[in-house]
Amino acid sequence: MTMWNDDMLIGVPEIDNQHRGLVAAIDELLVACANNQNEESIRKTLLYIADYTKVHFTDEEKIQEEYGFPEMRMHKKQHDDFVTTATKLILEYVSIKTSDNLAEKICKTLVDWVGNHIRTEDKKIGEYIKSKSE
Repeated sequence: MTMWNDDMLIGVPEIDNQHRGLVAAIDELLVACANNQNEESIRKTLLYIADYTKVHFTDEEKIQEEYGFPEMRMHKKQHDDFVTTATKLILEYVSIKTSDNLAEKICKTLVDWVGNHIRTEDKKIGEYIKSKSE
């Protein structure tokens, strides 16, 4: 089970490599949930994804700033909104109510948002950077 495919490539190696890492972690979470792995395994993976996402967003935003990406503010807001939503769900899972339904909701949220964001919003970054280097 893998979420990654090459239509997620945006053409910026650093970002593409981080996207692969993020998607690999989400894939690990999906497998853990599908196989009903223990809660501790799922918690560790969720916390890793939360930390990795913050690092990735910071790096991606630095690249946007470096190239003067015109939609940077809107893109950062999307990142911030996602972090808020994901953090709320993860904290609920980790500390309040552990449940299969909540784990499924978290997986769906991560898969849907990350996949859509990379394929639409992050592609714009790659296209912009490519246009600047032509």
